[in-house]
Amino acid sequence: MQIFGVIFAIFVAIIVFAVAVWLIQWGVACLVWCYQVALMPFFVYFFPAILLTTVVIGIYLGSYISASNYFISVKKHVNPEGDLKKVLKFYIISILMLILSFIYIAFTIISCLLIYDLLFMFVNHILEYYDTIIFPAFEIHFPFWEK
Repeated sequence: MQIFGVIFAIFVAIIVFAVAVWLIQWGVACLVWCYQVALMPFFVYFFPAILLTTVVIGIYLGSYISASNYFISVKKHVNPEGDLKKVLKFYIISILMLILSFIYIAFTIISCLLIYDLLFMFVNHILEYYDTIIFPAFEIHFPFWEK
């Protein structure tokens, strides 16, 4: 009787082991799928775009504060002599403003292109991955599932 019990226990252990391996394979396959579809493009493309946007906003806010302080200081401390003192004073301020404007326009264009490219690659990666999925669901190829 003990032999039948041992045989039955081995048979149940094999079935439990096979089901456990199958569940682990599907679990790992689902994790890999979640990584490929959601996490990898998020960390590779979307997160840098958010980080770059935050940095650009911080640079602009800090630049606005420093530029406004600089122009207030120039208005207070630059006092040319002669008949053209107001014209010369505002000429200096205008030239500085134009130089800063050109620098920030170039910076804006470059940063917008970087952010757009990252977001475009994020969307394309997800769309390309979903285009590779074949329905019905049993035809989806998971990395640990052999057909």
